[in-house]
Formats: sequence, C-alpha cells, structure tokens
Amino acid sequence: MLGISIIIPAFNEEEGIGKTIERVVAYFKKLGKSFEIVVVDDGSTDRTREIVRESMGKSSMVRLVE
Repeated sequence: MLGISIIIPAFNEEEGIGKTIERVVAYFKKLGKSFEIVVVDDGSTDRTREIVRESMGKSSMVRLVE
C-alpha cells in the first residue's frame, strides 16, 4: 500500500524536473515513508518526458502520465 502520492504537473520543465524528482525521492526515502511520484506532462515539446522516463529507470516509485 502506498502512503503518499506526490503529483508534479510539468510543461517544458527539462531544466528542473530531474533535480526535482531526485530531491523528492531522497526526502521521502530519508523519512522512511512509502510514496509515489506521479509526473503529469501536459504536452511538453522539450525533453521533459525523456528525463522523467530516465528517473523511472532509477526509481520504481516514479510514474509518468501523458
């Protein structure tokens, strides 16, 4: 059972989405809480989705909704 769902809306956020995800993952792991991160991409035209997918490969707690 998941404890906390963090929803991150994103549109052309390639500059910061990777670091944002890393920080949120680190924070909740430090707390020892059960969590998921759901990034909701609203049609980005940059590398936002690609970066989120890379993060998904590093943590099973990250999901992408397009």
